[in-house]
Amino acid sequence: MLDYAAAAAQRQPAVIPRPGQFYYTAISGDGFVTRTWRSVDGSRNGLEVSGAQQTVLTGCVDGRPKVRPGGDGGNQFQPCIPRPAYLPGLPARAAAIDGYLARSISDPNTRRNPVVRQKFVERVLRTNYLLPAQRAALYEFIAATPGMKAVSDVRDGAGRRSVGVSSTDGMMTVILIFDPRTYAYLGTTVRYDDRAHGLSGDSSVALVATAIVDRVGQLP
Repeated sequence: MLDYAAAAAQRQPAVIPRPGQFYYTAISGDGFVTRTWRSVDGSRNGLEVSGAQQTVLTGCVDGRPKVRPGGDGGNQFQPCIPRPAYLPGLPARAAAIDGYLARSISDPNTRRNPVVRQKFVERVLRTNYLLPAQRAALYEFIAATPGMKAVSDVRDGAGRRSVGVSSTDGMMTVILIFDPRTYAYLGTTVRYDDRAHGLSGDSSVALVATAIVDRVGQLP
């Protein structure tokens, strides 16, 4: 199935966003929708809106945040790290993804853990704007991971009937969910199953809208 998802991704047009733009996502989960505007290059302030709660996603330029942190009288800056929504350095070849992941996880045994790989891919798919070749490379990277299992009938966090691929490590199973016709990524379910203590449950999120927009607050 991931081969189909990779092929479908490659057929999409490659549109490179401008540095001053924002990547908008709407994610459904736990009964509410979280809307997020992330700076394409990480230099501008973004915003996350979840119900009545609003959180500024602070931009960063040359290690200096766009907003002064509280508690210092406004006279000092704390160093910051840009967190861009668009990742031009993310490889467009599956074989190079492991080296990219090694920048944050140095231990090769940890990087080979199927759930670690699955959660890394899930986070990037959910939060970052990807070019078609990058998206396809992530799918091929996961497809090459031992222990992946196809899930023929699952629902995402928005209740959409879907298909997926799962990996399990101990009591945790991570399921990447795809549209059964277009093979577009729809969301993720994390399943906990602690049979020894009679505890189990699912936590699901669904990516219901994405777009490149020109300003914070703009809707597609």
